[in-house]
Amino acid sequence: TEPFDLVLSDLSMPDIDGRQVSETLSRYRPSVAVLCMSADPDAVQYMLDNAAPTGQIEGPVLTLHETGDTAPTVTQARAYADAVAAAGNRKLLRQTFVDRPGHCDYTPAEQLAALTALEERIDTGRWSNAVTSASLNARAQELDEQSPLDLGTAGFVDLRPHQFARPSYPLNGR
Repeated sequence: TEPFDLVLSDLSMPDIDGRQVSETLSRYRPSVAVLCMSADPDAVQYMLDNAAPTGQIEGPVLTLHETGDTAPTVTQARAYADAVAAAGNRKLLRQTFVDRPGHCDYTPAEQLAALTALEERIDTGRWSNAVTSASLNARAQELDEQSPLDLGTAGFVDLRPHQFARPSYPLNGR
């Protein structure tokens, strides 16, 4: 195991609090510093009211994510999908994933394929199979071949991300 010099701990946890962590650690590793902190309840409430996804969408939404993005991660995308489903709006949402690292580094072909798929959903009132990875890749290739510009290639993949480590949407029906 690697030695460590500092432990960051929340003051308020379900089974043990930060003071207990500090006292226990000081008995076994007295040289290790412990910094205890806790979220301001007003700040937590503000974020729940203003920044937590509620899933309340009124029209079709197509999200585009890269599998190696760190903000948001694919599990955060899954948390959004879970919030939408919990709000009863699952039929309005589709999520797409491009297999690459980075943030918003989509090719023009990928962007246009996603946009035209969303336009088709708006025009027809149904998703059909326009948002599968195979159909989006084919659509991107077709758009690239039709364009006088090099739109690049597409790397859409089928992905169902793991659940987010904790619920990120209000669970009390708000």
